[in-house]
Amino acid sequence: MFEIHPITVSLSHIDGYGHVNNAVYISYIQSKLAETLVRLGYAKDWCQDSLFTWIIPNIAIEYHQPAYFGDVLQVTLGIERSENREIVVLAEISKSGKVCKDTKLVRARMHWQRINR
Repeated sequence: MFEIHPITVSLSHIDGYGHVNNAVYISYIQSKLAETLVRLGYAKDWCQDSLFTWIIPNIAIEYHQPAYFGDVLQVTLGIERSENREIVVLAEISKSGKVCKDTKLVRARMHWQRINR
């Protein structure tokens, strides 16, 4: 399963160096995956009275080039592995609408676990 989610870089995503802060890329991936999980029927996991929640015990991320205010990005998510209460997500963030060869900004591999609260 691969899903593509658009996102526009806002001013609050920019750090003192004038580009998207590295931690924000993780937030982009996390929020888009959470939206996907909600759509797939896991919405109740984010409710306060749920018996379950999701954690990210492991993340590996490669930063290739920066994004700037106003850039339109696409977050591409794919499931590498899904079993029991764990999923491993592959993510790539790239610039949208660019014709140039290398538009990849970030690649990540995130291990998510659904745990009891």
